[in-house]
Amino acid sequence: MPDGYTPMSEARKCRHCGGQLELVSIQGPMEFTRCSSCEREQVFLGTPSSEELIKSAGPRGTLKVIWGEGKPNAKQVHALRQLVPELLQKPVPEALTLLRGRTCWAFEGITRAHAKELGQKAISLGLEVRTEFPDTQC
Repeated sequence: MPDGYTPMSEARKCRHCGGQLELVSIQGPMEFTRCSSCEREQVFLGTPSSEELIKSAGPRGTLKVIWGEGKPNAKQVHALRQLVPELLQKPVPEALTLLRGRTCWAFEGITRAHAKELGQKAISLGLEVRTEFPDTQC
């Protein structure tokens, strides 16, 4: 059994006799158990917790899509609308209002893989990008 591992079956009782279940083996997401009283075997199938899923995706960071000083030009607004669903759902004048006074659009709390994918798309649309992750030096 891995260090620090708490079996899913630990707090469960045998569904046949109510006896204590003992962990026999772990194979992937499955735990094989045996009742210490009636010796019947039971299998538990687990899914990772949301914390484990988030942790397995790696560190979260920020991708900033940059267009420089002042308001973005028409080509940059068109490109941003392809990247930012919030901007695409609004009429162009409202999107321009949202962008007024900004020099970038930040995508926060994204994985490194998502940042890479989004960054490549932004670059292909003629925008600049900068990523900030807690485990890298800027």
